[in-house]
Amino acid sequence: MNKLLFIRPLLALLARGDFFVRALAMTLRVVAALIVLFSLTTFFHAGRLLFSLPVHAILGGVFFEIFLVLAVYAAVHVLLIRARDIESLGDGGHAALRAAPLLARLGGELYATFVGLMAIGGGIFVWFTGMNQGKVLDPFLRSLFPSVRDNPTFMSGIEFMLSGLLISLAVLVVTYLLADVIEVWSKRSIDATQSASGLRSGDPLKSRFGS
Repeated sequence: MNKLLFIRPLLALLARGDFFVRALAMTLRVVAALIVLFSLTTFFHAGRLLFSLPVHAILGGVFFEIFLVLAVYAAVHVLLIRARDIESLGDGGHAALRAAPLLARLGGELYATFVGLMAIGGGIFVWFTGMNQGKVLDPFLRSLFPSVRDNPTFMSGIEFMLSGLLISLAVLVVTYLLADVIEVWSKRSIDATQSASGLRSGDPLKSRFGS
């Protein structure tokens, strides 16, 4: 019967720092694989649209496909790098606190690389094809971008590019600031916990008089 009750041993494993960081790193690698799989839908959808475009507009579809591949590659590469960084944290207490700054930076890096590159590709697509971004971006991907006019004009292409790049930069700065705040706070919390543990476990006279 105890063999069927796997939650208790699982919780015990998660409490171990080395297992926690390995599981978190593996999760990020799985997410990287899922991004590749889900991006194929957009890639093939844009490819079908590409063959239906007039000759003068094909270049816009090609550029969009190129920037889509670059955006997916950048996002996957960021995930793999951060997975390795998290895995290198190794054993030790407060594993979640030690991983939190890396996860905060990861969120900003993912958004900035993917949205920034896709904004450039989407803007070029509008310029060459005279179509709005909704023709190649599904509702989920479109929700990642700032709200801009969907009318297919040259200026709306520029607006799409600039808004995507600026919001990407803003998200990156905010997440890096958040990561620094978490890092400073977590170090102070860990140091305070270790100091309190040392006082409780040490010689009472040494704890009181420091000698």
